[in-house]
Amino acid sequence: MRFVSDGTALLDWNIKGAPGGVGKAGVNQLKQRQYAQADNLSNQSADASKRGSITIAYANKTTVPAVPSDVSSESAYQQWYRASTAYIGDERKDYTADDRPCDYEHCQFFGSLKAGSYKLVCEAYVDVDHYPWVLRTHDNQNPYIALLTEDDQVLVKKSMNQSYAPTVADPLFNGYNTTTTKFYHEEYPFTVSADTSVGFISKIYPYYNGNVFTRFQIVSSDVEAKPFTNTTYGISGVTCWEPYKLTLPLTISCGGQSTTVTFDLGTEPLGENDTISFTTTHITIPTYSGANTITADTDIQPSEMYIKYIGI
Repeated sequence: MRFVSDGTALLDWNIKGAPGGVGKAGVNQLKQRQYAQADNLSNQSADASKRGSITIAYANKTTVPAVPSDVSSESAYQQWYRASTAYIGDERKDYTADDRPCDYEHCQFFGSLKAGSYKLVCEAYVDVDHYPWVLRTHDNQNPYIALLTEDDQVLVKKSMNQSYAPTVADPLFNGYNTTTTKFYHEEYPFTVSADTSVGFISKIYPYYNGNVFTRFQIVSSDVEAKPFTNTTYGISGVTCWEPYKLTLPLTISCGGQSTTVTFDLGTEPLGENDTISFTTTHITIPTYSGANTITADTDIQPSEMYIKYIGI
């Protein structure tokens, strides 16, 4: 959009979405949405003796800083998922049932990737009174994580051996030590040669008295993890965690000057019947004195944009 302004902020504005959804994915390309549980494909096993706790959302766990430079906002960035020891009535079962097959349809999280190089980032925080032993799955598979394409091609799959206590030899918990380490960060690189839809599935469970909190993301291969230390909880490590989110970046330019205003869309793109506006966001859009151009840094452009300004 091009217009001539006197250099004051827009008096009003309104942007309408488009078919396919307007929005730009942030650093994290993996949408944090759980697979819908069903009786035959979850912890709700028909056999009561085989029921257990599938990984569940635990959004408010505020123990590990996600952004090393801003610990105060960590609760908004955690998005931890918890696996805990299963209970049936008053009796604890030291195993967890999960009948989901390792395929795209039954993944917990999903993402859409463009051709390029990426890495799957896995982080875990262990909150236990005893060794956080990780147990085999109900169908006797090793506990594992897997990243799959929509046609079930495996991009990343890492598993743990059948012994209960993880060791430094385990590819999933590489370098993890049950007696000294409460936080771990692991990266698994991969590439896709074309636009690809992916799904992520995890089967990670604790044994005995404890909880394992995990979180996962897909980022570009050039995103670097940074060190942090949390003195309150006595842990340290590296992290590059960010929540999955979509934004609408608008750039206002005039001559050699430019500025960008970014609108947070949350986890859903701006569809053809969706709008954002000054009224809903209370965000002003600045202008320069002279001929201004507004551009949207998104693959799918908004279908409409209304602005109100003082012209010259």
